[in-house]
Amino acid sequence: MEKWQNAGIELLQMCSDWLWTVNREGQLIEWRNPSVIEKNEMDSCPPQQWSSFLRDDATLRDDRVAMFKAVRDTKPFRFMRSACVMPKSNVRGWLRISGIPNFDKATHQFSGYYGVALNITGQMMASRKLERMDMQTRNMMLVMDASPLAIFLAKPSASGWTITYANAGLVELSGLPAEKIMGQSVFFLMDQSVDIILIEMLKERMQKRMQTK
Repeated sequence: MEKWQNAGIELLQMCSDWLWTVNREGQLIEWRNPSVIEKNEMDSCPPQQWSSFLRDDATLRDDRVAMFKAVRDTKPFRFMRSACVMPKSNVRGWLRISGIPNFDKATHQFSGYYGVALNITGQMMASRKLERMDMQTRNMMLVMDASPLAIFLAKPSASGWTITYANAGLVELSGLPAEKIMGQSVFFLMDQSVDIILIEMLKERMQKRMQTK
């Protein structure tokens, strides 16, 4: 049993950033780093409703509802994400929170919650940045699709610049379906005998552009 207790302490230190305790009145009374758990040091907080540290975040509302429902029913909850104001530091961020109810051994009365918290602020910020970038890309594609101008995207390949996207404007100009345009050289619409100088000039500019990146 002692071996498992020691292992449990190590796992807590590896898998959480904070340990917390909430009393039966819903007040946060302890918020400490798990590295001091072996010293049994109490890092107390001025009693304050623990819900006051949690910020509303519309994208995480399901987690918030599930967590508060578990607390109402005095049941355990695991890995609930929540926007928050970090206790004591007053820094805004996000946590992944787990907690278990505590019952008095003598009276079996509910006496609060013990829990762990993992700081996921960096993950949430990176995820939302990617979501914004993805939204911007989708919006840009919608604009290109709706444009009457012939627009394409291309990437360098062994045979030159290969078309990877063609909008409706280019489909109409070429008279070819989009799937026939994909994989074509960007110069496929040009008359090789008439536009040879223009083609060479464009190739030279593309090559210089690639070398400067």
